[in-house]
Amino acid sequence: MKKILLLLYLSTLVSCNAFKSGEELYAIGLDYLKGTNGQEQNMEKAAEYFKLAADKDHAPAQFNLGYSYLEGQGVPQSNSEAVYWFRKAAEQQHTFAQYNLGYCYKEGIGVEQNYREAIKWYTIAATKNIPDAQVELGNCFLHGLGTIPNPTEAAKWYKEAAERGHMQAQYNLGVCYIIGQGVAIDYQLGLEWLSRAAAQGHVEATRMVAETAYNIALSFENGEEISQDTEKAIQFYQVAAEYGSEEAQQALSRLGVLQ
Repeated sequence: MKKILLLLYLSTLVSCNAFKSGEELYAIGLDYLKGTNGQEQNMEKAAEYFKLAADKDHAPAQFNLGYSYLEGQGVPQSNSEAVYWFRKAAEQQHTFAQYNLGYCYKEGIGVEQNYREAIKWYTIAATKNIPDAQVELGNCFLHGLGTIPNPTEAAKWYKEAAERGHMQAQYNLGVCYIIGQGVAIDYQLGLEWLSRAAAQGHVEATRMVAETAYNIALSFENGEEISQDTEKAIQFYQVAAEYGSEEAQQALSRLGVLQ
């Protein structure tokens, strides 16, 4: 009798879920994922409800189910299943699924590595102002992955992401300006973008600000390739010193500048 009642109970649950919309099922899945609205956190239940909603073509549920498979969160880990559901969501214009699908193609996760497909999906996400996609697209253009190398296009996408506060994009753009990669050399702009990245904790950006500012200061002090200008030299030495350059600190002392 208990077994029959249990089967009836489960049957009732299934039939109830059948009448729920994809949005309703997805919301239940989120509650299980986050442990909200009276539900205890349960990754298996979350994935179960994401699947029910995904089968009803709910794009966010398809994306979350793909992520569940990618991480092995509530379901057995499966890169191919992750890609399957990311694609389902991406084809419904889910922006983050489009980015993830591009990443999977670039890295060969769950699919054969295909840089052209990566660029296709990165471009779609990048034009929707997803900074990570813009940086990855910039990298593809810079290194010629799936396309001919195009530093100008790379710098353009780095700038798009940098203006949205993406730390790595700010560093990449700063480097572009310092070495003239895809843009005209502009040390001031280069230092500005590197400084923004450094302010977010980018270690290499901090080192590069110090090194670049010191070299510029040295050029101004000695009149190498530019007109000698002690005042400007001091300004750049101060920037370099601020970012930890001991050589810049010594130069300021030599020039009699109090620190």
